[in-house]
Amino acid sequence: EGLRTAIKTTQTPIIIFGGASLYEHFCDGAELGAAAVAAANMFHYKEMATKKVKRHLLANGFNVREQT
Repeated sequence: EGLRTAIKTTQTPIIIFGGASLYEHFCDGAELGAAAVAAANMFHYKEMATKKVKRHLLANGFNVREQT
């Protein structure tokens, strides 16, 4: 609830970072209205995880940056 309130009551873009252990958690953050979602640790232990998360977000209708 705290994140939802912060996102709705401020004009500052909110980036949600940390706590993601499933690809669905990224969609949850984006659905709250976050300007962006980010993670680190889960990518250290899962091969090709960044590409899989991006594919998951795209499949669920969210915009992602292209791979460089």
